Amino acid sequence: MLFSPVKRHQSGTMPESWQSLKDGAWFLEQEACRLSLWWPRFYGYYLVKVGPLASAFDCSAARVQRQWYIGQSGQVQCQGTELPLQGRSVDVLVMSHNLEYSTDPHQLMREAERVLVDGGHLVLTGFNPLSLMHLCGFWRKTPPFDGHFYHPLRIKDWLALLGFEVIADERLLFGPLPGRNPQWLEALGENYAHFLGGLYVLVARKRSIPLQLTPALGRRRQRAVVPVTGTVTGRVARQGGPKAHRE
Repeated sequence: MLFSPVKRHQSGTMPESWQSLKDGAWFLEQEACRLSLWWPRFYGYYLVKVGPLASAFDCSAARVQRQWYIGQSGQVQCQGTELPLQGRSVDVLVMSHNLEYSTDPHQLMREAERVLVDGGHLVLTGFNPLSLMHLCGFWRKTPPFDGHFYHPLRIKDWLALLGFEVIADERLLFGPLPGRNPQWLEALGENYAHFLGGLYVLVARKRSIPLQLTPALGRRRQRAVVPVTGTVTGRVARQGGPKAHRE
């Protein structure tokens, strides 16, 4: 067994938007600001954002040809934790707080590994349970704070087992009150208590598997990110392009 079982008492409620989170606009601003430093470093054919929170990120600075969004509201819809995408078809996969509300986070991580190309990047953001915000009781076991929050070190272990190389582990929010902590406290935490950050941003690269080299025959065919037959229950929409319907 690749992963040890995750004990879950109940499934949390995935927020439909940042506005449904307490101080959600502030969380979005902080995560988006930090990720804005990363988008220009990504390149390839396709960037896919999974879930309603990830859909709010402006990834226009990424050097990719097209962006897709998987979630509710008429976009590609998933059945459970399966991503309706072909294997090795995505260059950048972005998931924001998805693991916290997933009924099977291990399967979701396996799906991320499956759909990413070798050398592709996985971006994960979430809440850190070992933080002042958590320890001081900011979270309550009521929606949308009824998810299961995993420590970033545990997630990094999962990534290592799946063959990912973690290239960034960044933390934000070092005080107990989002947006209302004194600057000196934030600076103190960032410099001396990095592990106590209330938000984490993980960037991982899928390691390439060496293959036998063969001569290129003609021009390389462009990969196509399309839903896998039988896994789509809604309609497909491509950001910046026309919508295609599929049953």
